[in-house]
Amino acid sequence: MVMDVEHGVPLLLSASGTAIWDAVVDGRGPFEDLNSCPPRPEMDIITDVAQSASGDVAEVAEDVITFLEDLVAHHVVNRR
Repeated sequence: MVMDVEHGVPLLLSASGTAIWDAVVDGRGPFEDLNSCPPRPEMDIITDVAQSASGDVAEVAEDVITFLEDLVAHHVVNRR
């Protein structure tokens, strides 16, 4: 679960969403501000997700990008 901090709304993640989220946070804990340091490049996140799913980068890229856009839309992360 992640939180829309602007509206205080929890967002439940699917298994694939959780895999993407794990790549986004890259080992940072729940009390660390994800916006305080530069975001990971999208390609790094896509590559990590593809490797963890034993999939092809091209196959997961669209889903990862859509998920990242959803996180931004729900005020969970900022993409600079």
